[in-house]
Amino acid sequence: MTVSALTSSQAVAMLRAASGTREPVRDTAIVAVCIDAGPHRHELVALRRRDLDPAHGLLALGSGATRRAVRLSATTVAAVLASTSTDPGDPLLQSRSGRPFTDRVVHEQLLTVSSLAGLGHWVAARNLRRTFIAAAARKYPLAVAMRLTGHGSRPFPSATIEQAIDAQVTPDWTSVLDDLLAQEARRLAA
Repeated sequence: MTVSALTSSQAVAMLRAASGTREPVRDTAIVAVCIDAGPHRHELVALRRRDLDPAHGLLALGSGATRRAVRLSATTVAAVLASTSTDPGDPLLQSRSGRPFTDRVVHEQLLTVSSLAGLGHWVAARNLRRTFIAAAARKYPLAVAMRLTGHGSRPFPSATIEQAIDAQVTPDWTSVLDDLLAQEARRLAA
């Protein structure tokens, strides 16, 4: 089975559709983080409030060799802050009742949002992760894009890790979500 990356139109449709669910705050945060940081489903569920540095827009993901920091868009940071508590140990993303959710909930909600977006019932976290990977690979050298996605099965030279960090703090930096929103705006304007 081929896992497809979403087009900019599909990604924007997913983000917009998330606001039409029963839990729009949570679902918008799920979609935004998945597009903007490319986490695995289990990484998303494991995130805690302390993993987000809202002042710098950085989200720490993974563990061990796959540990990385990804800089988020202001849109994603705002969506996450609306869906979380201030306690550093609390889950980063929660339901309205304040309960954490499982990877199954993430999967089901993404399928629901996909359907609401008019894409059918097929978009899963792996498709949004692939969208992040494809967008990062267009912006950065492949080794940097791979490091940003947590591919740590082979040790990366420290220079690559530094490049991945440095790439996100340049003055002309834009997040993956910002890039996709800009692409869609250009497409609609043409």
